[in-house]
Amino acid sequence: MNQADLNILAKLKEGKRDAELDALLKAKTKSFPLLLTADQWHTLRLRVEGQTMTAFVDDAEVGSITSPGVGHPNKRVLEISNNKPVRIDDVKIWNLPYS
Repeated sequence: MNQADLNILAKLKEGKRDAELDALLKAKTKSFPLLLTADQWHTLRLRVEGQTMTAFVDDAEVGSITSPGVGHPNKRVLEISNNKPVRIDDVKIWNLPYS
């Protein structure tokens, strides 16, 4: 974990939200605006290779982010945000060898 990650964790634990924390979090956040059909199931797949995470919806790549710590072997938190109500079902996680 690098110093920026440690600073984020410390500030979050203290409950302190300020411009510095917002800047640290912004560097580790990425949005992939996508129009999807309502009331229809879609498949979200995330692939992590090294420090890059790539997102696919219905097998089409919609974006990626590269950030230190993305591929950390002890990563335990994945946050998926949406601006409208969604239902998430059938979550599966695999640890596959790189091809």
